[in-house]
Amino acid sequence: VGAGWAGWGASKSLCEAGFQVTLVDSLNDPAGLSVGITRSGKPFEPGHKGFWIDYPNIMQLLKNLNINEDSVFTPFTNS
Repeated sequence: VGAGWAGWGASKSLCEAGFQVTLVDSLNDPAGLSVGITRSGKPFEPGHKGFWIDYPNIMQLLKNLNINEDSVFTPFTNS
């Protein structure tokens, strides 16, 4: 299963159903702050890495996986 947020959620559900799951990702920092590089050398974010606090499903997933949100989210910025 891919190691993006949907993959983490799917993996949790599959594990709860008794399946053995392996998370894989093309990046060294799955669901993290890795950036891609365009052909012109400019950085870009290859996926959705920002969440408003109004994403209770993501926050609940972190809680269920015993992951501290400060270890995966950067502080809020006004960009």
